[in-house]
Amino acid sequence: MEQDLSPDALLRSLKGGSVSPVYLFYGPDEFYLEFVITKIKEKLIPETLRELNSRSFYCDDDPGRVVYDAIDNARSVPFLADRRLVLLRRLEKVSSENLELLASYAKAPVESSCLICISARSDFRIGFYKTMRSLGGAVYFRELRERELIPWIRDRADELGIKMGDEVCEYLYQLVGGRLIDLNSELEKLSLRYGSSIVGVKEIKEIALHSRIFSVFELMDAFSMRDHKKAIPVLERYIEEEGGNRAWDLKLLGMFNRQVNLLLRTGELMRRGLAGQELAARIGLRPFQAQKLVQQAAKWQLSDLKRALEVLYDVDGLLKKGGDPPLVMKYILAAL
Repeated sequence: MEQDLSPDALLRSLKGGSVSPVYLFYGPDEFYLEFVITKIKEKLIPETLRELNSRSFYCDDDPGRVVYDAIDNARSVPFLADRRLVLLRRLEKVSSENLELLASYAKAPVESSCLICISARSDFRIGFYKTMRSLGGAVYFRELRERELIPWIRDRADELGIKMGDEVCEYLYQLVGGRLIDLNSELEKLSLRYGSSIVGVKEIKEIALHSRIFSVFELMDAFSMRDHKKAIPVLERYIEEEGGNRAWDLKLLGMFNRQVNLLLRTGELMRRGLAGQELAARIGLRPFQAQKLVQQAAKWQLSDLKRALEVLYDVDGLLKKGGDPPLVMKYILAAL
């Protein structure tokens, strides 16, 4: 995928007014894929003319005919606009023969149209897929890594007119999770409620009261600070809010494991004399995140953290043997 465009690179080109006549969109992040399509549509076609100059085709039934119709539409003249947008979805259903038809069009496309082909499975050894990669028109929508989510939240907040510092973006991420569709939804709620203003943790909590009162973020903070008095009621409320969801206990156990390993890694780097940005870079987190971990790691001895890993291993076994999840989760706090 070294030759493929990233969505961010495409958006930068879009801001500069550069849009290719043909793209292949693929990858697991469906929300960001649709987000970029919306941005292209907004850039290419005036709002009053979008319905007349954009069309979606689905390759579910008679894919060969659909491919032909999509190409035919892409070759038509835009109506009272400079560009036309054509979406060809579910390309994975198209035969090799019809992919060759698309490949021929991609080599000599109509410049007044933007044809975006969307595929759930891409084989770059054949046909259109190989052609699009060679032409530099393949865009891979991978899921963002944890360290990329905070900049994404901040940039999206800026687009919506709200100002959020990195720590506030981090809080929102920990509260909502890493799915862009959920993060975008919460940001839009914040924008609607607070308009063009500075948003802090207090405002995010007010919005969150309608969905989740206590977050796993708050639970991990209380656990890491060894504040059992706070952690126990937070865990109880978390179980109340999340306990009906599938595999909530295993997901929470995974968060405990991740947190203990972060504390272990931070403590090890502290003993080696690392601090500040160097320590943050070694852990792979932002400086303010690493600073919080440093404060938390100071609460634990190495033997305590090794004991914590043993407890978490035991908890995994208890859950697999059918132990009561709420009681098992409370055992973690009681044992540590």
